[in-house]
Amino acid sequence: MTVHRSESYNMVNYHTTSRSGVLPISQVVEHLVILGLLSSIVLPSVEFMGLGVRFATCISPILLIMVVYRTSVLSKLYMHKSILILVLLGLMVFLSSVVSYIALNVPFSISDFLESVKYIQFIPYLLALPLITCGGVFIKFHYYMSVSIILILIVGFSQIFRINPLVHILGSLYSEKGHLQAMLDGGRIFITGSDPNIGASIAFFFLLYLVIVAFEVGKKIYMFLALPMVFLLLMTQSRTALLGAVLAMVAYALIVKKMNIVFKIVILLIIFAAFYYLVLSLNLEYLILGYQTLMTGENESVNVRIENIVFACDRFRESLLFGWGPAKSIHETVIDSEYALIIQRYGLLGVTLFTSLMIYLFKVSSSSMKGNSQYRFSGIILFLYIVYSFVLMATNNVFSGYQLMSILILLLILCLKSQSIIYNPKLSRQQKIKRHRRTILGHVIKR
Repeated sequence: MTVHRSESYNMVNYHTTSRSGVLPISQVVEHLVILGLLSSIVLPSVEFMGLGVRFATCISPILLIMVVYRTSVLSKLYMHKSILILVLLGLMVFLSSVVSYIALNVPFSISDFLESVKYIQFIPYLLALPLITCGGVFIKFHYYMSVSIILILIVGFSQIFRINPLVHILGSLYSEKGHLQAMLDGGRIFITGSDPNIGASIAFFFLLYLVIVAFEVGKKIYMFLALPMVFLLLMTQSRTALLGAVLAMVAYALIVKKMNIVFKIVILLIIFAAFYYLVLSLNLEYLILGYQTLMTGENESVNVRIENIVFACDRFRESLLFGWGPAKSIHETVIDSEYALIIQRYGLLGVTLFTSLMIYLFKVSSSSMKGNSQYRFSGIILFLYIVYSFVLMATNNVFSGYQLMSILILLLILCLKSQSIIYNPKLSRQQKIKRHRRTILGHVIKR
């Protein structure tokens, strides 16, 4: 078997139909990839042996089996370089844990090594890249996004208006009792997230999709759907998420969107005015009091996070290179700042790998935004979500959580597939048009 690192996936014919009329393997994989990754942010986890298992984790071995099967048939394995980053992140968790056991006398805990699952579970999704078509995966992406938006709105508004018994049933599935009770008492909603901040990040992802597709693809009706999504985002009352969302929208208006500078300034003023009006008009006591106490230095939430960062810096100085590992037997299992989490658990090794991942995602998103392809919206969404994540990581986790990491992997896959259409020097313009027309129907017929 030969291993090829390839960025042009459409050169391999995986897309034949079976004689029995069963869906071709490309369509099955496309469904599994999109459904699996979106399920992490839309569907609740299931308790199994004391662990919260998500559907994305269950689909991962199925995709791996399909990849192995196709590899055995063709005797070729096509791997993309992005897989290397996930492998290194998994090894990072293992190495930091082992070093902490030996050098820092940290008690052994199997849950330390389970942290690597957060990264290696996505490797089969990237290995499946050659098995999917560009047109097919984007069609299924739009379909499942539409279904997901409907579910998000149902869950979100059931929490806002506390619709019984729906709010109790759905609320208990998605989050813990503390967040559920706070929401039932009229506090912050968490939608389909494990907590309000994660729920806000999920709402922002769908808001980005609706706004960017409306502007870039021309589906203006999506702007009307964006309004209730903005409402859900605000009702989570996540201060960091709101700040990140505003920064991302500013980046879109100033950097990405091609328009007159005067019009850009007008758009920015409208954005700020709309957010200011909504915050004042809605009952967002947690949000308003949070900003007021921040100015006086009495914000307990911010102070706790500052203490976490100071504690992480102390641990970092004690083990600069590899950090302390997860060390869940002696340290807090939840660290409400990803910057603090990275330097405490993984040291300079973690800083290097996560910085490389962020730079790589920026590079992929920038490449996907070039040209006038109808798929460039995926690059724009990835770019803006990374900008948003820079802010969110100050008080929450993006890469170290089971839910939000799925968003980045999904957008990465879409961007890589869109580049196979935009950038493929081996194809003439006529061939690209012909292939696009063929794949956009969602199937390829072997003749």
